[in-house]
Amino acid sequence: MHQKMKAIVFEEKEKVEIWDDLEPPKIEKKNEILTRTVFTGVSVGTERHLLKGGPYSNIYGGFPIIPGYQYVGKVERLGSEVSNLNVGDYIVSDYSKPPSNYSIKGLKYQNWMPMGHMEIHVAPIERVIKLPPNADLKEYALLPVASIGFHICKRGRVASGEKVLVIGPVSYTHLRAHETRHDLVCRLLL
Repeated sequence: MHQKMKAIVFEEKEKVEIWDDLEPPKIEKKNEILTRTVFTGVSVGTERHLLKGGPYSNIYGGFPIIPGYQYVGKVERLGSEVSNLNVGDYIVSDYSKPPSNYSIKGLKYQNWMPMGHMEIHVAPIERVIKLPPNADLKEYALLPVASIGFHICKRGRVASGEKVLVIGPVSYTHLRAHETRHDLVCRLLL
């Protein structure tokens, strides 16, 4: 008998269910790790838009879908080429392979899509960050959202100590979260 896992599924517009009969993704490449979810970060932007049938739901190809793109997991298995993690380490990631039986279940999936709100994840080592031993795991579950501010500054070639003008509440939130939690290199001009 195969092990089963749970996942949050948006079955259709404004309908959320927990499916408990999904087959976990499997390690298939030497650089992949398997983790069990400890915390999953829920974005009030992305998940809300998906659930309401907004623009993001179109990129998934419709319903049903497993939403989410950020989670903290405890490492349970390692691919043979993974040397910088150990079983029992905690990681944060923004990527996971789909459940092994996703197509049989009718879940919509495209290769680049994240699936964060699952019990078990498989991700390549390049898509995970090892967390420090005393990390507040709950707070790290939202790191991928906070990192958006860092990427905005990096792409805009903002130098350390420069001031930037941020227009719009979403950009401000992302920048501010990163600045206050992770010493962002640019200052905000409000």
